[in-house]
Amino acid sequence: MEKISLIKKVLVSFEQSSTSIKYDKLYFWNDGPNKIKQITVSFGITEWGNLKKLVESYVKKNGPVKGLEAYIPKIGKESLVNDKVFVDLLKESCKDNVMAMCQEEAFNEMYINPALAWCKKGGLVLPLSQLVIADSFLHSGSILPFLRNKFSETLPSAGGDEKAWVTAYTKTRRDWLKTHTNKILNNTVYRANLFLSLIEKNDWNLDSDKINANGVIIVNG
Repeated sequence: MEKISLIKKVLVSFEQSSTSIKYDKLYFWNDGPNKIKQITVSFGITEWGNLKKLVESYVKKNGPVKGLEAYIPKIGKESLVNDKVFVDLLKESCKDNVMAMCQEEAFNEMYINPALAWCKKGGLVLPLSQLVIADSFLHSGSILPFLRNKFSETLPSAGGDEKAWVTAYTKTRRDWLKTHTNKILNNTVYRANLFLSLIEKNDWNLDSDKINANGVIIVNG
């Protein structure tokens, strides 16, 4: 658990080329359902993913920017990428401290906590294993079953070896990202490459003095 802060820095560096969340950054990428353009807030909260939960949290905390509450029933139901009023309200809300708090909570609740729970259930205890799993939750929403079916190693909870399972999973995930028909995913293979380089160094406890996460140098300790 003492490495969670480092794990979060690596993940945020992957998403935003920074060790801390850029709360006010909005992106518009063609990575929604059927490759439609969608809104992405900061580290990866997408319009067709968890944006509704984020806005609900902001409204519940009585965030100072008003008007977002009217859009809650629409988020994830219809495209809002071209709704200037909504986009402007979202941009404005992302500048205040309430939204910063909501984003920090969202990072833990949507990605870190589910990943740690998955690790606990599977018997994965090493910090590098936790980083690999947390990245999959952030990047793909979960540990995709079809990837697990591509290799024979078993989880420690089923009598397998932790390092062998994580290594096999990471190699399988790298190959999937590298050969995916979606070119956007091809460009994210650096994530798995970093994990494999740490595995090669036997740095399962994430004790390296420095970690290069997508060009961001994270100083450990």
